[in-house]
Amino acid sequence: MGKQKMTAKKTTPAAALAYTLRNIKTFVGYDGYGLEADVYLAKQKVASIYDAADGGPLGIEYAGGKQKAALHKFAARWYMESGVEAEHEAMHAEVLAKHGKVTDHRPDAEGKLESWVNAEIDRIPPRLWIPCRPARCQPGKRQSEY
Repeated sequence: MGKQKMTAKKTTPAAALAYTLRNIKTFVGYDGYGLEADVYLAKQKVASIYDAADGGPLGIEYAGGKQKAALHKFAARWYMESGVEAEHEAMHAEVLAKHGKVTDHRPDAEGKLESWVNAEIDRIPPRLWIPCRPARCQPGKRQSEY
Protein backbone atom coordinates (compact mmCIF):
# COMPACT_ATOMS: atom_id res chain seq x y z
CA MET A 1 0.00 0.00 0.00
CA GLY A 2 1.39 3.36 -1.06
CA LYS A 3 0.82 6.72 0.50
CA GLN A 4 -2.67 8.03 -0.24
CA LYS A 5 -2.72 11.44 -1.89
CA MET A 6 -4.59 13.97 0.20
CA THR A 7 -6.96 16.38 -1.49
CA ALA A 8 -8.95 19.30 -0.16
CA LYS A 9 -12.01 17.06 0.04
CA LYS A 10 -10.18 14.29 1.94
CA THR A 11 -8.22 16.13 4.58
CA THR A 12 -7.04 15.07 7.99
CA PRO A 13 -5.64 17.25 10.76
CA ALA A 14 -2.02 17.99 9.89
CA ALA A 15 -0.46 18.72 13.22
CA ALA A 16 -0.52 17.26 16.69
CA LEU A 17 -2.20 20.48 17.78
CA ALA A 18 -5.93 19.81 17.70
CA TYR A 19 -7.57 23.03 16.58
CA THR A 20 -11.32 22.74 16.23
CA LEU A 21 -14.25 24.91 15.22
CA ARG A 22 -17.00 25.33 17.80
CA ASN A 23 -20.17 27.38 18.14
CA ILE A 24 -20.76 27.34 14.39
CA LYS A 25 -23.59 29.66 13.40
CA THR A 26 -24.73 29.98 9.79
CA PHE A 27 -26.90 32.40 7.83
CA VAL A 28 -27.72 33.34 4.26
CA GLY A 29 -25.70 36.35 3.11
CA TYR A 30 -25.51 38.40 -0.09
CA ASP A 31 -23.05 36.01 -1.74
CA GLY A 32 -23.97 32.57 -0.39
CA TYR A 33 -23.87 31.21 3.13
CA GLY A 34 -22.06 33.03 5.89
CA LEU A 35 -20.82 31.78 9.19
CA GLU A 36 -19.55 32.73 12.59
CA ALA A 37 -17.51 30.31 14.69
CA ASP A 38 -14.84 30.08 17.36
CA VAL A 39 -11.48 28.37 16.94
CA TYR A 40 -10.33 26.35 19.94
CA LEU A 41 -7.08 24.65 20.88
CA ALA A 42 -8.09 22.02 23.43
CA LYS A 43 -10.39 23.95 25.78
CA GLN A 44 -9.00 27.41 25.06
CA LYS A 45 -10.61 29.80 22.59
CA VAL A 46 -7.86 31.22 20.38
CA ALA A 47 -9.85 33.08 17.73
CA SER A 48 -13.28 34.06 16.45
CA ILE A 49 -14.03 33.96 12.74
CA TYR A 50 -16.74 35.65 10.71
CA ASP A 51 -17.57 35.19 7.03
CA ALA A 52 -20.16 37.81 6.09
CA ALA A 53 -20.97 36.02 2.80
CA ASP A 54 -20.41 39.25 0.92
CA GLY A 55 -17.47 38.16 -1.22
CA GLY A 56 -14.90 39.60 1.17
CA PRO A 57 -12.19 37.83 3.15
CA LEU A 58 -12.73 35.92 6.35
CA GLY A 59 -12.79 38.18 9.41
CA ILE A 60 -10.55 36.86 12.18
CA GLU A 61 -10.21 38.15 15.74
CA TYR A 62 -7.35 36.49 17.62
CA ALA A 63 -7.20 36.08 21.40
CA GLY A 64 -3.62 37.38 21.35
CA GLY A 65 -0.36 37.58 19.43
CA LYS A 66 0.93 34.17 20.51
CA GLN A 67 -2.32 32.49 19.50
CA LYS A 68 -2.22 34.27 16.14
CA ALA A 69 1.34 33.11 15.42
CA ALA A 70 0.60 29.52 16.48
CA LEU A 71 -2.61 29.37 14.44
CA HIS A 72 -0.83 30.75 11.35
CA LYS A 73 1.92 28.15 11.77
CA PHE A 74 -0.70 25.39 12.08
CA ALA A 75 -2.58 26.65 9.00
CA ALA A 76 0.62 26.76 6.91
CA ARG A 77 1.49 23.21 7.93
CA TRP A 78 -2.07 22.00 7.30
CA TYR A 79 -2.10 23.71 3.88
CA MET A 80 1.06 21.87 2.86
CA GLU A 81 0.28 18.44 4.37
CA SER A 82 -3.40 18.27 3.41
CA GLY A 83 -2.66 18.37 -0.30
CA VAL A 84 -4.23 21.77 -0.92
CA GLU A 85 -0.85 23.30 -1.75
CA ALA A 86 -0.10 20.49 -4.23
CA GLU A 87 -3.50 21.04 -5.88
CA HIS A 88 -2.74 24.76 -6.14
CA GLU A 89 0.65 24.05 -7.75
CA ALA A 90 -0.89 21.57 -10.23
CA MET A 91 -3.58 24.07 -11.19
CA HIS A 92 -0.92 26.77 -11.58
CA ALA A 93 1.14 24.52 -13.90
CA GLU A 94 -1.94 23.57 -15.95
CA VAL A 95 -2.93 27.19 -16.53
CA LEU A 96 0.68 28.11 -17.34
CA ALA A 97 0.91 25.30 -19.91
CA LYS A 98 -2.42 26.22 -21.48
CA HIS A 99 -2.02 30.00 -21.62
CA GLY A 100 1.74 30.55 -21.39
CA LYS A 101 1.34 32.87 -18.42
CA VAL A 102 -0.51 32.99 -15.14
CA THR A 103 -0.96 35.46 -12.32
CA ASP A 104 0.30 33.93 -9.10
CA HIS A 105 -2.22 34.26 -6.30
CA ARG A 106 -0.68 32.20 -3.51
CA PRO A 107 -2.57 32.62 -0.26
CA ASP A 108 -1.05 34.40 2.71
CA ALA A 109 -1.27 32.97 6.24
CA GLU A 110 -4.87 34.06 6.69
CA GLY A 111 -5.78 32.66 3.26
CA LYS A 112 -4.38 29.29 4.35
CA LEU A 113 -6.37 29.57 7.58
CA GLU A 114 -9.50 30.28 5.53
CA SER A 115 -8.83 27.10 3.50
CA TRP A 116 -8.62 25.12 6.76
CA VAL A 117 -11.87 26.68 8.01
CA ASN A 118 -13.63 25.73 4.76
CA ALA A 119 -12.34 22.14 5.00
CA GLU A 120 -13.48 21.92 8.63
CA ILE A 121 -16.93 23.25 7.76
CA ASP A 122 -17.17 20.60 5.03
CA ARG A 123 -16.13 17.93 7.55
CA ILE A 124 -18.55 18.90 10.33
CA PRO A 125 -22.13 17.65 9.80
CA PRO A 126 -24.60 20.51 9.11
CA ARG A 127 -26.91 19.19 11.84
CA LEU A 128 -24.35 20.58 14.31
CA TRP A 129 -24.52 24.11 12.87
CA ILE A 130 -26.82 26.72 14.38
CA PRO A 131 -28.93 28.66 11.84
CA CYS A 132 -29.27 32.34 12.75
CA ARG A 133 -29.61 35.81 11.25
CA PRO A 134 -26.55 37.87 10.33
CA ALA A 135 -25.54 40.95 12.32
CA ARG A 136 -22.95 38.85 14.13
CA CYS A 137 -25.57 36.27 15.17
CA GLN A 138 -27.17 38.09 18.06
CA PRO A 139 -26.19 37.21 21.63
CA GLY A 140 -28.51 34.89 23.46
CA LYS A 141 -28.58 32.23 20.76
CA ARG A 142 -27.94 28.72 22.03
CA GLN A 143 -24.35 27.54 21.76
CA SER A 144 -23.31 24.44 19.85
CA GLU A 145 -21.50 21.70 21.70
CA TYR A 146 -19.37 20.75 18.72
